[in-house]
Amino acid sequence: MAILATQGWLYTPLRFYVWLCFKLYYKRIEIVGLENIPKNGAVIFAANHQNTFLDALLIHTQQPRVPHFLTRGDLFANPMANYFMRSLKMRPIFRIRDGLTNVKRNKHTFQECFDLLHQGHAVGIFPEGNHDLKFHLRPLQKGFARIVHEAEKQRDFALGVDIIPTGLQYYGNQHARAKVLIQFGKPINSRDYLQWKDDEKAYHEHLVADLAQAMQERILHIPLENYDVVKKHWIDQRAECATLMETFNRDKAMIEGRPAPACAKPLPLHPAAWRWPIILYGAINHWVIYQLFGMLVRRFIKDKEYYGAMKFVIGMIYIPVAYIIQTGVVAWWWPQWAGLYFLSLPISGMVYRDWLAKRKTKIWPST
Repeated sequence: MAILATQGWLYTPLRFYVWLCFKLYYKRIEIVGLENIPKNGAVIFAANHQNTFLDALLIHTQQPRVPHFLTRGDLFANPMANYFMRSLKMRPIFRIRDGLTNVKRNKHTFQECFDLLHQGHAVGIFPEGNHDLKFHLRPLQKGFARIVHEAEKQRDFALGVDIIPTGLQYYGNQHARAKVLIQFGKPINSRDYLQWKDDEKAYHEHLVADLAQAMQERILHIPLENYDVVKKHWIDQRAECATLMETFNRDKAMIEGRPAPACAKPLPLHPAAWRWPIILYGAINHWVIYQLFGMLVRRFIKDKEYYGAMKFVIGMIYIPVAYIIQTGVVAWWWPQWAGLYFLSLPISGMVYRDWLAKRKTKIWPST
């Protein structure tokens, strides 16, 4: 079944375009632990799930492997959507609410996962089973452990699957020009659980416990019983450092009640003087664009948990179209400046959006 791992014509150009859009949408994406991802062999990326489908897209575009992600089955209902999602290496996984008939189709999806792992490819899973904006790792479901166990069982436990604990830490996951820290931890190898291969329940429990600990180390985890109090205390006391990893270590210490190390180099609070002309130029060329975009987003996005993800998707189409229209107007009057003007738009737009983000202080999700 080698056809499972083929890359359709849509995947490579779309992956590049999404990667480019991420470079513009986020102010910074910092990646730690790429050396922990094996270049070959069966791999499962097991990540926390805070920002709907943007989580999968970030993992797709910020590391070299090509993971096939398990995704909400209802998104595949439309034939065109089904083709599009599968071209992006997504596989449907259905829940009880989708109906018993659909749930039975999961058997085929799981076998696709087994075959991909047997071929030495990568699979992506969100073991929490659902998404939430909170800074909190929810209890892991045993579905991923069942996939590992069954994939090994079908190969007489000689496969050796590397499970990569992946932490996605958003600093402002609902807004453009936010920051993202992605940490890929040291692999957890399925060979380490051979002693429980004949006791499937124990196999699942040990693998789930070890992965939960490894994932929790790579995200900001606030216990639910004191969530609002701890979060407020942390935000009131925090400071941003020069690197996201340094900021993360400081934030994690504060949340866990440990002394927080000082930033080696705190970030400046105000933009450098040379940025002000670019901010003004960006405001002139983007104020109308952003106002119309905001109206579009508010009209079509009602679920706050999808707010950031859908903003990104709409922006992937809306912003380039708006730039082309504006450049067309400039080209009508000053054709010799059209190319330079078009190139100036994304740069000035990012600088202007960074300034807006600080004015509006839209840094944290509402939960």
